[in-house]
Order: sequence, then structure tokens, then C-alpha cells
Amino acid sequence: MTTKNTDILTNPPWLFLLIVLLTGTLKAQFFTRLQIESGTALKNGGFYFVNRPSIRIGQQIKSPNFRFNWNAVYQPEFFYSNPSVLGQRINGQFSLLNQCKNLSALLHFRSRYQNYKIESEYYAWQSSDLTLNINYYSAPLFFWTASAGLWYRDTNDFDRQKLNVYFGEIGPSWLIGSSLFQLQIYHEHYTLIPVSIDSLRRKNGQRMGVDLHLEQNGKYIFSARYRLLLHFHQNRLQPATDQEIRLLLGFWLSSNWSLLLFSEFIKLGKVKNRYEPELLYLPINSTNRIFARLSTDLSKRMEAYLRLGHEQEQLIRNNEAWQFWEIILGLKWQRKF
Repeated sequence: MTTKNTDILTNPPWLFLLIVLLTGTLKAQFFTRLQIESGTALKNGGFYFVNRPSIRIGQQIKSPNFRFNWNAVYQPEFFYSNPSVLGQRINGQFSLLNQCKNLSALLHFRSRYQNYKIESEYYAWQSSDLTLNINYYSAPLFFWTASAGLWYRDTNDFDRQKLNVYFGEIGPSWLIGSSLFQLQIYHEHYTLIPVSIDSLRRKNGQRMGVDLHLEQNGKYIFSARYRLLLHFHQNRLQPATDQEIRLLLGFWLSSNWSLLLFSEFIKLGKVKNRYEPELLYLPINSTNRIFARLSTDLSKRMEAYLRLGHEQEQLIRNNEAWQFWEIILGLKWQRKF
């Protein structure tokens, strides 16, 4: 990936600013969401009291064939039993959807900044991705999906490397009743770039394989995605095998109560090079998690929930991991205006 590509990802495209200026003739709606989570977390054999306040602001703009939305969120994490452990997340994104007869196009941009402090260690990174997705309906219940995108991640503060990725994916999709089935062929090329380490050189690699997706929307919500990829890493003769699994299951227990089960798991094959172990590949989305969430609507604007689960942020170096079990009580308030 060239420097020009990373400039696109670190600075929102000019189209974002143009759309904001031309929204006077479209129906626009702003929203604000306040959220607070409190509970206990089990980490490294000890219990911590954790608080996660967050604020999200955004806007939705739409017309019959056009839809645009943007939002930004700030969320700190406080572990009160140990002031030397804390986290912070700042995210922003926008999506632009346009539909014309049998063709629809979706442009999505996202940028994330995260930092964690664990005892005397400090981890911080910024990542961005830009994706264009196109759907073509050749029949009422059959369509083709193609997507292409760029990824960028900078972990200069602790792992001394950057990741540049471009990828493409294409395949057919079927609508069967309330179910969606997708089969896609995926290809990705990446470059690992060392920062201020003269003894290391850039590393290139490729990942390619199949992506299966099944989705059901009816009396319950079910979504399953499985990705199997061959991972070809520079200076390695045999490819490794990467796997990604995501499962979502949701139930409406009553008109006000719902139950959500979610898991996300990424397993990478061994691509470590014994001569240059500092440069290790990790996908831009590298969080493994599993949780159950029970929620109820207190009013049209307010929701309360209980979440039990485990989360692991896969840091590139394995001497420390941001992972914990937690029991969380949350309260979410949202207003549209």
C-alpha cells in the first residue's frame, strides 16, 4: 500500500465534507446517546471494580434512494481497585448508501484510537479502514456482492510497526424466505512496516480463502460467519491456516425483554519468523469475545441491561494481554432530535 492510501485512511475523504454541506434538501436527524456501565472484572486472578461511561453523537440523513450517517464515541475505562490499570477508546465512522434500480453501493469509513495502561506498560494504537461494497440484484432473491477496501494500523508506541492492507471479496448471495446465505472468495495483501528499527525490513504476506455467512431474521435473530484462509507469509515455504468465527443469537422474551448471545473468535496460524520475530501479523479487528446480554426497555429512550462475558484484546506481543471476565450492569439513554 502506498503512502497515498494511508493518507486516505488517516484523513476522512472529501466526500464526507461535501455531503454535510449539501444536506439541506434531505431529511436529517441528530441523536445523542449516553451510556454508563458498572460492575466487576476478574483479571490476573484479582477482582476489579470497573466503570465505563461513554457518549455517542451522530446524525442520520436519508431520502428514498440515499442514506448517510455518521457518529463518534468516547469511552474511558476505570479499574478502581488498581489505578495503574485503565483504558480509553475514541471511535468515529460514517456510511454512505446509494441505491439505483438493481444496484446498490455502500461506502464505509471508520477510525479508532485505543490506549491501555497495564502496570508500567503502555499500549496505544490507531487504526482506520475504508470499504466499498456493491450489491447487484440479478433476480429478486439472488444478488452478487463485491467489496474492496483498505486497512491501516499504527502501533508505533509499543510494537514499533505499521500495517497496510488492501483486500477484495466477491461472491453470490441467496434470499430464502427470511434467511440470507452468502458464499464469497476473499483475498488480502498486507505489508508490515518496522518503525525506527534499522535492522528490520518490510514484510509482505497474503491471505486468501472462503467466507461463509448465514443470517436468519424472524421470530429470533441468528447470524453465523466462518472464514477459512490460507496465510502466505514472506520467507515461509508452507502456508499457515487462519480461521475466524462469529456467532450471534437473539431472542425477544417479551415486548420489553430480550436476550442476546454473541461470540467472536480469531485463530491465526503460526507465521512467526525466528530471524525477525518482532514483525508479527495481526488483523485490524483482533478482539476475541463471548458474552450474554439480558436487556429491558424502561422507556422509549432508556434501556437497562446485564452482561456477563469475557473479552481479550490480542496485543501483538504476548508478554501481556488485555483480557478479563466481567459482570456488568448498564444503562443507556438515547434521544433523537
